[in-house]
Amino acid sequence: MSRNIKILLVEDEALIAMDLMRKLARSGYEGSSAVATGEEALSVEESEHPDLLIMDNRLAGEMDGFEAARRIHRRRAVPIILVSGYDFDDYAPAIAEIHPLACFQKPLKFDELQKILAGAFPD
Repeated sequence: MSRNIKILLVEDEALIAMDLMRKLARSGYEGSSAVATGEEALSVEESEHPDLLIMDNRLAGEMDGFEAARRIHRRRAVPIILVSGYDFDDYAPAIAEIHPLACFQKPLKFDELQKILAGAFPD
């Protein structure tokens, strides 16, 4: 089943990004893209206007995921799912400013992500 929902994945670990993109495509989320830096996320979000972002907090490049998410959130109210290998309690002020749809600890369980996506974008 094709879902016309564009997802921007912002993840600097190539194997994790490839695996998640494969699972999203298999689940029908076509037209999604992946980038590895916060700077790329800002550029792609501005040009492609994805319906949802999945954002890691630690990224390649100068800008972390929280800063990229904060800047994107200021421009446009796009749903953002935060992913981290670290404890979110350490980032409570940043998370409160972003208002994420969900926060997931790595390793990301795809079935949990699917539940959030299904709730945000019901058929």
